[in-house]
Amino acid sequence: MNTLSAQIQPPAYFNAAFAERAYRRNYRTVMVRFWRESEDAPWRATTLDPAGGAPQHHASVTELFTNLWDMLNTVEQ
Repeated sequence: MNTLSAQIQPPAYFNAAFAERAYRRNYRTVMVRFWRESEDAPWRATTLDPAGGAPQHHASVTELFTNLWDMLNTVEQ
């Protein structure tokens, strides 16, 4: 059977690693957990990448947003 999908092949450079890099440049998933030790204490946060990696701890919400902004503006190779 000669189907259209069998006839069309992606370029050689388009492999799983290429697709993953392209996907991660345009999409991010991060889980965030907020907590504070008392009502007058600053909020703290921990972020987790569901794809893996160690949790990142943030001493303040400002630090969290700074790190998220850096993550969004860093192109992974």
